[in-house]
Amino acid sequence: MRLARQAICTSVLMAGLSAACLASPLSWLEGSYHGADDGTQIEENWVIGDDGQAIGTTVWLKHGVVTLRETAQIRPKGKGYQMCLWITHQDGKSTRIDMSGQLEGPNRLNFRT
Repeated sequence: MRLARQAICTSVLMAGLSAACLASPLSWLEGSYHGADDGTQIEENWVIGDDGQAIGTTVWLKHGVVTLRETAQIRPKGKGYQMCLWITHQDGKSTRIDMSGQLEGPNRLNFRT
């Protein structure tokens, strides 16, 4: 009985350690951020998927009207990351920008087009 309890405790401990070890290097990005700049309200949200990719949305509001929307997908690629960025303007016109980048420190991503 004692060995069975030890085995169960060891399994639970290892499962917890495995989950911690598998946390995405982008987990620091997850969350909701709010701010304002020159009368424009900015709302940004990021989620991290089980596969390590990050999905983010940002909305710019001026006087309660959406003036710009941005959707980003950051995926691990080789030793770095690939970001697809979709920008939609108030007139509905959209632009897609693809960038490659890498972590430059524990909480800093740097992308280049």
